[in-house]
Amino acid sequence: MTTDDTPEFDLAGFQSELGAAAGALQAFAQGPAKRAANDVSASFERAGVRIARALGDAAVGGEDAFKRLAKVILEELAKIALQQLFTKGGPGLSFFGARAGGGPVNVGGAYLVGERGPELFVPRQAGEVAQPGGAVAVHFHLGSAADVSAVARHQGQIAAAIARAVAYGRRNL
Repeated sequence: MTTDDTPEFDLAGFQSELGAAAGALQAFAQGPAKRAANDVSASFERAGVRIARALGDAAVGGEDAFKRLAKVILEELAKIALQQLFTKGGPGLSFFGARAGGGPVNVGGAYLVGERGPELFVPRQAGEVAQPGGAVAVHFHLGSAADVSAVARHQGQIAAAIARAVAYGRRNL
């Protein structure tokens, strides 16, 4: 002790306390603080993935919606152009409307049809444009020796043949 009643500075004790504080801080940084930082990082990563997925879905959905809108606009413009063509001194035919969904047709006029875009149909006789879709009958002819067990044994081949027929029909609509 000094003579003025001021306690003497204990350097060894201070270094010991400083070492203990550094150890506690190091343990905190490597334990709870590191886990918290990792949890925050993982949360941001998950949020980033969800945001990227949502933006991707919006881009794809928006592109599809825009394509559908453009198709409708082009079809409407084609209808207007055809109406103008037929009402303003065109080829001498009347424009009787559209039959994309099927319906009756008469001689002497033109109809807008087409499954792959607008097409002009001028019938030579009255009739009907069949509506797309509807029932399709599929017939299988089995030999005289066929029985229920034969059909069961070949159900995979039958299902594959039906799938091919449906795919062929879709391509050629």
